[in-house]
Amino acid sequence: MKPLDPDTFWRFSVSAYEQPGVADLCLTLQDDHGFDVNLLLLCCWLAQLRSTVLSEAELRFLLAKIEATNSEVIGPLRQARRWLKAPASAGGPSAGKAQSVRRLVKMAELEGERLAQHLLISAANALGAESCADRVNAANLSLAAYTRIVNETDAADALQSLARLVVKEPSKDPLPS
Repeated sequence: MKPLDPDTFWRFSVSAYEQPGVADLCLTLQDDHGFDVNLLLLCCWLAQLRSTVLSEAELRFLLAKIEATNSEVIGPLRQARRWLKAPASAGGPSAGKAQSVRRLVKMAELEGERLAQHLLISAANALGAESCADRVNAANLSLAAYTRIVNETDAADALQSLARLVVKEPSKDPLPS
């Protein structure tokens, strides 16, 4: 099987995030329930790409690969970007500079997210995950396993919505006659 490509995963993630409702759903799952957006999107992408179902053990393995990047790079940058939102929108003589710094921090945060995705793909290439016939079901099974790790059972509906919004089943159009 061809190795997974981190740049293809990044493009999938950006495209998925731009779909109506996906960004808000991902941020809610991250901020209110403790899910990692990159891992959520990886579950969806692997389901879309290969109908892959990730187990709890595989998800824990993947989380461990990005733990330091999340805590030492992405988390502090996200905190700084969010902190800068108030001074950047307050007006006054420093607002323009705060906006400029906030944009730079956001760019660095996105590069940190991209690094996390590279780490996830590198680790995922070593997995021998099972697959499922239905792509959306594969995503739901992986996301349910992730729910058990995070212990956020009240997020089940939001996770199913994410899978429905992001994972596309192959076209069922009949062959032309």
